[in-house]
Amino acid sequence: MSDDPSPPSQTTTTSPGSGPVNGPAPAAAGTRAAPPGLWTATTYFAQGFPYSIVINLANLYFVAQKASLEAVGLTSLFHLPWNLKAFVGPFVDAYGTKRRWLVGIELLLCLALVVFSFVASLSDVLVAASVMFLVVAVLSATHDIAIDGLYLEAIDKKDQERLVGLRAPAWRAAMLLVTGPMAILCDKAGWALGFGLMAVVVALLFGFHAAFLPRTEIGKKPLLELLQRALSRRFAGTAVVVAAGIAVARTLWLSEGRLALAAAFTGSFPDLAAKMDKLTAEAWIGLALLTLMLVGLALLPLLRRRLSQSTSDYARSFVAFLEQPHAGRVLVYVITFRVGESFLQTMRYPFLKASLGLTQTEYGVAQGTLGTIAALAAPVVGGLLIARLGLRRCIWPFLLAMNGLHLTFCATAVFATQISAAHTPVIGAALGMHAVTLVDVRLLIVSAVLIIENIGAGLGTAAFMVYLIRCCVPGHKAAHMALLTSVMSISFTLAGVFSGFIADFTGFPLYWALVFVITIPGMALTLWVPHIDEPGAPPALGR
Repeated sequence: MSDDPSPPSQTTTTSPGSGPVNGPAPAAAGTRAAPPGLWTATTYFAQGFPYSIVINLANLYFVAQKASLEAVGLTSLFHLPWNLKAFVGPFVDAYGTKRRWLVGIELLLCLALVVFSFVASLSDVLVAASVMFLVVAVLSATHDIAIDGLYLEAIDKKDQERLVGLRAPAWRAAMLLVTGPMAILCDKAGWALGFGLMAVVVALLFGFHAAFLPRTEIGKKPLLELLQRALSRRFAGTAVVVAAGIAVARTLWLSEGRLALAAAFTGSFPDLAAKMDKLTAEAWIGLALLTLMLVGLALLPLLRRRLSQSTSDYARSFVAFLEQPHAGRVLVYVITFRVGESFLQTMRYPFLKASLGLTQTEYGVAQGTLGTIAALAAPVVGGLLIARLGLRRCIWPFLLAMNGLHLTFCATAVFATQISAAHTPVIGAALGMHAVTLVDVRLLIVSAVLIIENIGAGLGTAAFMVYLIRCCVPGHKAAHMALLTSVMSISFTLAGVFSGFIADFTGFPLYWALVFVITIPGMALTLWVPHIDEPGAPPALGR
């Protein structure tokens, strides 16, 4: 492991037509930055908070408004801005500073939630609510890019890997706040008050970050120039074309001819056509993005040559990534790294409910107590171990911990009948007395499985985040982190969508075994990708 030679008070900028250069950071203008650990925790809490509002509360809001199932299903489209972060990242790198983006977007998020609190108090406003959720989603996805960029710019390499374990717990704490107390408040006191209180939370984060975030980055092009570019005729025309395309796609999606269209593509396979009709809009978008991604991987050399001919900052960002040795392997590795976890997330509770009869309350007890503690602690421990021992020595144990847990689920599925029998009350039953279960062995086993899962997933997340950090080229760190997380989110979306079809076809014991098998190629690719030993280091094999 190598440390960044430049101190935290310096950052890397890029001058037109030149490579990365180091320059001194501007003075802090009379303010004192908070310790890196503190602002890392608060910024990643701020990252998870609006994300959870869009992803978790949108569904609940539409159900509460008695929306149709089609409308509820279309809330998955609100996730699209996160799939498209790669196209926004270069702008965050090229204009202003990450700190200005972060603080400015938090102010806009606060104002959006205040507006939402007024919209939510009205009746029959699903269209307006959809617009507000989409606004929050776009702001939140851009906010993510700025936070990741600031983390990479303001903290040296050693501390980045040491503090990476704080990011997942802080993010999860925000999710728990939104899906727990905030969701209950919205249900009991009304959505208007709920969104108003969420605005207060974001306002507090904005105030803290405006006062105490470090000022370590030299500004590049002014943000006003980006605004002028956004108002140009060319950009406006592109926006109109995209909006028209979305409107046409939505009309086709809601039309009665959708099943006939699916049948036309599947020929004489009506069952497949029916299954295709059940795919969500997000699944179709994910398939389209995956197709584009695979075509892009196949055409990487041509794409690199074409982009190299452009002098724009936007193109230069992608060229800087593609010029890394084995860039194609890096992208494939990012796609496959968490694919097993993706298949697990969607099928975890359906499996426990169908195979072990676990109720939602029992699941909440098992996952919300020791499971949550494990989920919060594992990334912290993983980050500290990587900082101490290095990624090379940790990555294989962490990968096996993350993917081997699928075999634990497989064993649970194989012995589901015996585990369910452990739930049967036996004390007093033989004497005809009222049977009472003093120890629910079934719930203990489920809790143990969920603890193992959260530990494995947390360790894997720590390794994954450190690897992503090492793949980001100085001068384009925000753009490259956005690119990599966008690529990862596409595979996450697709795995979640198709997991139900696979589980229904194979049954759960074979499903979990198959998920483990799917993770093997990605783990093996560790031997052929760069950056495992240190940033810029070649792969162990296949040089």
